[in-house]
Parts: sequence; C-alpha cells; structure tokens
Amino acid sequence: MQGLFYFIFLISFFTFTEASAQTLPCNGHPELCDKRYDEVVYPTTHNAFNAQRSKQRWTYPNQKYDLPRQLQDGVKAFMIDVHYYNGPNKKLRAQKPVMVFHSYAVLGFRPLTYILDMFTAYLDQNPNEVLTFICQCSVTPADFAKIVEAHPIFKYVHAQPEGSPWPTLRQMIASGKRFVFLNSRNDGTQDWYHYQEDYCFENPYSNKSIKGYNCDLKPIADTTKSLYVFNHFLTGTFARRSKNRNANSYDVLMPRVKQCSEACGKRVNFLTVDWYHWGDLFKVVDELNGVGNHKK
Repeated sequence: MQGLFYFIFLISFFTFTEASAQTLPCNGHPELCDKRYDEVVYPTTHNAFNAQRSKQRWTYPNQKYDLPRQLQDGVKAFMIDVHYYNGPNKKLRAQKPVMVFHSYAVLGFRPLTYILDMFTAYLDQNPNEVLTFICQCSVTPADFAKIVEAHPIFKYVHAQPEGSPWPTLRQMIASGKRFVFLNSRNDGTQDWYHYQEDYCFENPYSNKSIKGYNCDLKPIADTTKSLYVFNHFLTGTFARRSKNRNANSYDVLMPRVKQCSEACGKRVNFLTVDWYHWGDLFKVVDELNGVGNHKK
C-alpha cells in the first residue's frame, strides 16, 4: 500500500512540475514564452539612465524613475548613451573613462559598469526575464567590449548570428543568455556585439509635436531586418513632460503603432518613450503582445 501511495505521489509530482514548467512567465507572461525574440513588443525607455528620481542628479531628465524602478515596473529594453568622459575634470578627461551620460558629462554621468551592475542584479534575481540594451555609443567597440566582457553581466549576454532566426524567449531563458546588446557603432568581430543597422531599422527620433508624428522611416531603413525600433518621444531642448504625457496616451500611441506597423508590414519591437510612467505604454504593449493585464 505504501508503494502505491509513493507511486501516485511521484506521478502527481512530475505532472505538476511539467504543467508548472509550461506556465512559467517569460517577461511577465507565459504566453510570450514560445514567441521568438523578434516577435515580441518590448516597453522601452529613451535615455533610460537619465532619471529625475535617482542618486545621480541628472540635468534635464527624460524619465521620472531610475533603472531599478523601471525594471521593477516592467520596462524590458533601454536606450542608453555611452561616451568617454568629456566634463571639466582634466585629469579624468585624460584617462578617457567610459561613462553613461547624454551628450555632455556636466549634465550628469555614471560609469558604464555602474549601469551594468543594476542590470546584473536584476537578472540574478529574475531568472525568467529577457532584457535589451540599445546603445548609442561614441566609444570604440574595443573599449566597450573590454568592459562588458570583464563584467558579471557577460554570463547573460546573448550572441545572435546575423540572418539566423532568433530563439524564443523560453529558449533564451533556458540557455541563460537573455541580455541583448544592440550598438550604434560597427564592430564586426564580437559575436555578441550586434551592430544595430545589421539587425534593426527605425523611424526618425526628431518628432517635435504630436501633430508631426508620421510613419516615415530613416532613409537608410531596411525593413528586411528583423527588429523595428519605434521612436515615440518628442524632442526639443528638453524632454517635454506635458507633451510626452499626451503622446503616451492610448488614443495617441496605439493608433500610431498600428498605422506604422501596417505601413511597413513589420511588427514594432521596441516601443520607445520618454516619461514612461505617464500614459498607457504597458497597456498598449500588452495588447500588441496579445496578453492580459500588465505584470511586472
């Protein structure tokens, strides 16, 4: 009799385990697990590091909350600028440290390693998450790669052969390689250093007003590439909060995404906004992904 109970227990355990494995969330939703990386829409923050509420006092921020809070809220992709320090400290300038800042270090800066630490901590604690780092880089690929490859983040870095089908989120999670770099400067040597123009196309980012929104693509855009970077923030001397608040509303964001997706025949992947906490970014992303209520 004890043997029968033990047998029933084992059958129940493995049945439960198998069922649980099928329903584990990927980026917050089990429905996303069997979609390829390029079949998913990711809520994305422009100048993600440049936050109002941060230990670093960034001047003219693009977001309200810092990276840890963005990750907690469900942001999955991050546009980040990486430069050599160009501030007033002559000794530091001579050392050419690789920093994260927007155009001028005097507006606020942090070492690239400091930013990578935040992503590593999150990935360590959240084993079912796939994240993307979209880098506007002015540093050499060699200097960028040297830092990444020496950092703990590197154990998570995915390498995607150009022209090959992307893996599903489930496959990336199972492999542990679930952090993707897309870089604006060409390299050609590192298999994980994905030159953005080889993998992505995008629309211009110089929108000044909601009335100026259109579905134009950059002149060099090649829609045969697998990933669509969709810039939906309003630019100017400063990141204009009130106008971006309206831009992020469902009634503006969803029709524009649908119109522009239909115009080029490709799904938007990186839906990029300023002041992400305002408006309906997550609602739009979930609807586009065909999933239920937003989950972190």
